[in-house]
Amino acid sequence: MQISGYDVKVNGKYYISNGVFYPEQSGTYIEFHGHIRKIEADIVGKSVGYPAFLAIMVNDTEKLCAAVDNASWLIDDADHVKFFEVKNGYDHSVLYEGDGEKDITVRIIKTTEEQYGTVAVQRFEDDGNVLPTGERDKRFLFIGDSITCGYGIDGVNGEIFTTASENFLKAYPYLLAEKMYADYDTLCWSGDGIISRWIPDEEDMPLRVSLIPELFRKELQKNAPRSDKYTHIFVNVGTNDASYTRGIPEREERFAALYNAFLTEVHEAFSEAKIYVVYEVMERSLAPVIQKIVHELKKDGMRIEYLNCSGNYALDAVDGHPSESDHRALAERIRGYLREI
Repeated sequence: MQISGYDVKVNGKYYISNGVFYPEQSGTYIEFHGHIRKIEADIVGKSVGYPAFLAIMVNDTEKLCAAVDNASWLIDDADHVKFFEVKNGYDHSVLYEGDGEKDITVRIIKTTEEQYGTVAVQRFEDDGNVLPTGERDKRFLFIGDSITCGYGIDGVNGEIFTTASENFLKAYPYLLAEKMYADYDTLCWSGDGIISRWIPDEEDMPLRVSLIPELFRKELQKNAPRSDKYTHIFVNVGTNDASYTRGIPEREERFAALYNAFLTEVHEAFSEAKIYVVYEVMERSLAPVIQKIVHELKKDGMRIEYLNCSGNYALDAVDGHPSESDHRALAERIRGYLREI
């Protein structure tokens, strides 16, 4: 099977080197359909503290094409979903076995983020004549931190985080994209921010290692396998910065300057897309600062909106993060805003 855009559809951030497929960001997937009995793969994993996870989703192609609101690619509605822990080192895996009697559509998706565990697929092999699925009219870009990644969503507050509890299939970007029938890319890193990564209460110095603006610039410098023409860009950043700014005016002013610059960079890189700033899910102290920035940028002509996403969230997933029900509510909140706009 050629993972090159000819035999399969590839959605999300990835690269191919010497014939090896590297899905980078959360939610990157390949998708194809055909009469298939068996799918095997040679996969090399590298754990960075935790292993990466893949999910294999299978649907009856006829049923999928007839689905209302594209609900069949949501985890609760798929005909078959199986998760694989990507072992450290080389592993040969049988990803799927069926009867091959009817046309099925297969989606193989990375459900964890790159900073914790990487995946390199050396070989995919199937016993059918597969075809790629089609592109969608809308294309979203989600830029964010742990909320965007689906951090801790399959665990509960009080548990220690592992990638076994990180599940992009239940996170608001995936839910929103599927409900609105959009392709998407993600740029998301847990614990990251604009002026500082997350720091505990006893620390007082910003943690400025690989901040989101720097990582965004590195992404733009890559030779992308295809062009990135987005219709919507969602930015959900600032929650980790608040662990450092702590309501201190000087720090908030510095954050505001860098946040303004970052939104301007995003706009300049993808000027055809409209930007939607998502905030007030886990943290609200920086909301007035962010609202003011968005208001000024909009007044200056940028196509940008602030989406107030405050609500009565349970925040009872790992480390006080949004639960599955919180993510569903957030996705519907954003979807409602887009309908109004």
